[in-house]
Amino acid sequence: MPEIGTLMRDKARNAWGEFRGEFGGKFYLRPVGGGREWPASPEFVRRATYDEAKRLRGES
Repeated sequence: MPEIGTLMRDKARNAWGEFRGEFGGKFYLRPVGGGREWPASPEFVRRATYDEAKRLRGES
């Protein structure tokens, strides 16, 4: 199980989000920078790589 705040890619939606939790077999992700959470099937979600996470957070 990912930690809260882990950056993840939802391949089904082609979107990045922060992991917010799990309920009923779904992962809940929130857009990077805030917004409405959405449910994602775990089989379509992967963790961001180190380089992807740095880029998404605006780090150099």
